[in-house]
Amino acid sequence: MNKISRKGFLKIAAAAAMSGVTAGALAACNAASSSTASGAAGQYIPGTYEGTAEGISSTVKVTMTFSDSAVTDVVVDTSGETASIGAAAADELRDQLLAAGSADIDGVSGSTITSEAVMKAAKSCYAQAKGEAVVSSVQLPTGDANDWLGKEPDIDETAITETVDTDILIVGAGNGGMFAAAYAAANGLNFRVIEQNGNVQDTRHWYGAVDSAAAKEAGEPATDKAKLLSEISRYASGKCDQRVVKTWINESAAMHDFMRSILEDKYGWVCDFTSGSEAAWPAENAEHNTDYLYPCAGAQLHGQRERIRPAP
Repeated sequence: MNKISRKGFLKIAAAAAMSGVTAGALAACNAASSSTASGAAGQYIPGTYEGTAEGISSTVKVTMTFSDSAVTDVVVDTSGETASIGAAAADELRDQLLAAGSADIDGVSGSTITSEAVMKAAKSCYAQAKGEAVVSSVQLPTGDANDWLGKEPDIDETAITETVDTDILIVGAGNGGMFAAAYAAANGLNFRVIEQNGNVQDTRHWYGAVDSAAAKEAGEPATDKAKLLSEISRYASGKCDQRVVKTWINESAAMHDFMRSILEDKYGWVCDFTSGSEAAWPAENAEHNTDYLYPCAGAQLHGQRERIRPAP
């Protein structure tokens, strides 16, 4: 069996999964329901974001929750600052941020450095909520009844007829699952694929990859990866885990090379590359196009695609 690290497998598996599905695969955040200072709807990606900055004697942390148009909650942690000065200013700084609707606040007299750190951390939260910066920390799914993923199901122990030990369990036999299984098989790993339907799911003929060898051969300019990450996050209304999206952006080219070596070298299939206007929505749906998002077999993906077809 070939040696492969867990991290290495997860990279290629995540890249494959993201290549065949929308960017809204995993929850990044849950928006609160109340609102204070508000702006235009769609101004923010709903979610909870964290920002940090150095204060006078500690790292100050600000956690802000956004709806699509407003800041709905703020938590200011200045507990590491001077007890009677910066630490004591946390509540007032929180109230100012809630009332202002921006990171530009007056601050607290006598706590200038702490106040400036809070403003800097808050600016980071705003940048993340607007899709202008990579999310550094998010509120992940909790698994309770209020989570968009739902509550973990109860399993009747008496209904279990067989137990299988495996190093890797791949859930779903669609594009992402089958790509992950191919990679696991190529590396001699002990794995299982489970699928709720009686047959393997239809795998799409198109999949998305960023800056693949085919793109370079076609003379496509390098992708602005930061812009692509922000655009996918915006398009998904924040309901995505940017770490997964970033893995796809960084690893999908290697995923494509791996799949092409199997399809072309072993089975004689052809991978066709398309991009730009050839990958765009039809004219009647052109309003859905952006610089980077085009249809990909029903999924919104990067505008560089590979189509798999039999050799003529």
